[in-house]
Order: sequence, then C-alpha cells, then structure tokens
Amino acid sequence: MRSAPVRLYTLAEANACVPDLERRHTAIQGHVRKARGLADQVADLEIVWGSKLLADDCPGRAEYLRYREALSAEETAVDGFLKEFRDEGIEVKD
Repeated sequence: MRSAPVRLYTLAEANACVPDLERRHTAIQGHVRKARGLADQVADLEIVWGSKLLADDCPGRAEYLRYREALSAEETAVDGFLKEFRDEGIEVKD
C-alpha cells in the first residue's frame, strides 16, 4: 500500500537526495543482516524444541522469546524506513 503518490525528481533534486538515501540504505542493510541472524536462531530453537517451546517449562523458551522479540524489533525498524520512503513518494523495489 502506498502512503503518498510517487514523486518525480529533477536530476539535481535526485542527486541531492543520494547521501541521505545511502545512509538510510546502510541502516536498512544492518537491520536486515541482524534480522537474518535472529531468524536463524529462532529456526534453530524451533528445530531443537519443536512444539515444546510453547510450554512455560521448556528450557529454551526464554531464549526463544528473546530472539523473537529482537527479530520483531528489527523487522519493525526496516518497515519504518520503508514507510519513510513511501511517505516521501519514493517507490521501493526489490
């Protein structure tokens, strides 16, 4: 869903935006890298413990919940950056 219409930039306007876009892109890459590592940890614990992770007495539960919470925070950070782009009329493509 797009928050703002796509904005058309002049060459000068686009060039002026490049440093900030590079900064935000670097930040997004950091969050994505962390999220992938956390997702791997979550998956590993799910493989080891399976449905036992749902039980309060599971030895891996606290660690699992910490990883899930951290993963959610990283995903939220990426979503925030992407929303900023959309709000500025910047179309993000994969």
